Amino acid sequence: MFFFNLLNYFLFLVFIIAMPNNLYASINKQDSDFNSPQFKAHIEDIFVKSYIHNPRKIPRLTMNTLNNNEINLHNFRTKLLIVLFWATWDVASECELQNLSEFFANLDDELLDKFAILAVSLDFKGSASIQQRINELGVKNLLIIHDSDKMLRDSFDVKSLPSSFVAKDGKIILHFSEHLAWSSSVVSSIMVSLIG
Repeated sequence: MFFFNLLNYFLFLVFIIAMPNNLYASINKQDSDFNSPQFKAHIEDIFVKSYIHNPRKIPRLTMNTLNNNEINLHNFRTKLLIVLFWATWDVASECELQNLSEFFANLDDELLDKFAILAVSLDFKGSASIQQRINELGVKNLLIIHDSDKMLRDSFDVKSLPSSFVAKDGKIILHFSEHLAWSSSVVSSIMVSLIG
């Protein structure tokens, strides 16, 4: 019985470790579906449902990134700010993280200064483990914060992972509590339209 339980545990670990990259690959494999009218309607519906009718201000919090750079959320009020709450133990939020990184990498040079993306880790692990996972996932160009005291989580009232918020002019205007195909042309064009 012990051997059987140990084998099941080992298989479970192998599945969990291998899953994020396979999941992300399967989502990207369907990229041709990103141009279908059904996909566009689905994304527009998500945006309508995610709109916050009474926007609240971004919390005035000062945090340190994994690189020890101090940032104040209020300083991003002149940019379109995307805040993703994620964790290394959550496959869906890792996929979301990779997708946001790809979204940012695909922006035209003149748009890079108009966006800021914060990826807030809710892990219990230390910053070194989080940075290692970021490197394994190939995530670049995002500001990574380890919210070890859960101050940001509580300020944004995060209930599930992944959770993404979009803020414009210092106010939170969108909240996504489901996967969003950030790197698709439909989502990109909607996000760029929010700048104006």
